[in-house]
Amino acid sequence: MGSARDAFRAFGADVAANLMLLWSALHGAPVAATDLPDLRTERDALVNLETDRFTNSLRTLSLEIFQWLHSPAAR
Repeated sequence: MGSARDAFRAFGADVAANLMLLWSALHGAPVAATDLPDLRTERDALVNLETDRFTNSLRTLSLEIFQWLHSPAAR
């Protein structure tokens, strides 16, 4: 059971890093989509199942932000 808790902690840290980098990108920092931690790295199966919807949502948000940042409307 400890490995699932460790995996959830690692996932939480990666989510926090993603959100911090997206915030930085929206405030003008030179952040690329490839700078975001991969939320789908190999983890405990339970963690993968429980975090999949959140991962999909954050991935969609990231794609939308980077698409907007590179659009003429953002300039």
